[in-house]
Amino acid sequence: MRLVVTGGRILSPAGPRGEERDIVIEDDTVADLVPPGSVRDENAQQLDAARRLIIPGLINAHTHSHGGLSKGIGDCWNLEILQTANPWLGGQRGNEDKHLSALITAVDQVEKGTTACYDLFFEFPAPSRDGMEAVASAYRAVGIRAVIAPMVSDLTFYQSLPGFIDVLNQVDGGEAGAMRMGSAETIIAALRDLAQTWSHPADTLRLGIAPTIPHHCSKDFMLGCRDVAREHGLVMQTHVGEAKYQAASSFPVFGMSMTKTMDSVGIVGPWFSPRTRCGSTTMTCGCLPRRGRRSRTIRPPTCDSVPASRRLATICVTV
Repeated sequence: MRLVVTGGRILSPAGPRGEERDIVIEDDTVADLVPPGSVRDENAQQLDAARRLIIPGLINAHTHSHGGLSKGIGDCWNLEILQTANPWLGGQRGNEDKHLSALITAVDQVEKGTTACYDLFFEFPAPSRDGMEAVASAYRAVGIRAVIAPMVSDLTFYQSLPGFIDVLNQVDGGEAGAMRMGSAETIIAALRDLAQTWSHPADTLRLGIAPTIPHHCSKDFMLGCRDVAREHGLVMQTHVGEAKYQAASSFPVFGMSMTKTMDSVGIVGPWFSPRTRCGSTTMTCGCLPRRGRRSRTIRPPTCDSVPASRRLATICVTV
């Protein structure tokens, strides 16, 4: 099937106002950009894009489809409050709920011009074939390309902070201390099973792995995630330095920064993209490129992003 999108302006490096071009689409592929009115094909479908600026599909480099059903529930939360609320925000969901949550996330992205995303999707206590298929089918139905990376850890938020459970025990009678994620062995086995059975085309729905936050993971667990990723050629992503408490607790837990910890277990490389918000990560990344390593940092559009991104670029970190 041939479709010709006519009358629009196409955003390009040639100029800030966009160029007047018609877009020729063959089946599901953009085949050509041609001068307005130059296509003479009576059998082609026409789509009028007059008074519209057409942009290339955007890429959302970090999203969480399990959050689709909980949009608007919290307001002005910091990360610590969100971590505390996560069990009741997304717990007790069936596969239909997971599909609907991913569907909402996919539609929301398409409406904003996004055609590809990197989704860190969470299931408790471990990722499952059915849950991942529910998410994949949602993206397939909407027509968005995605990396779907099970977001995994073998430690709870409460276990990840030195001394936190001891303090909580004094007020909650041990309830937080009794909470547990799935065991490292169970989760790694689930990841390996997904990698072996994933049947979706890699150019549309690609499998990844997302050890959620370094100090929510034991070193053995990070090594297990790394091994599965290497065995099956999977990309990896994690959260690094999104809150000050993470950067501050890394040294008591591991004796080094979060980025050095990940590098020490062989996670850092061109297949790996940490998402960061906290400026302290800019400094701790500096040791990696000097040894010939490259990593990618994703930063939200905040007022301090530009100077921080420039500093990262000077040490060969792709931003």
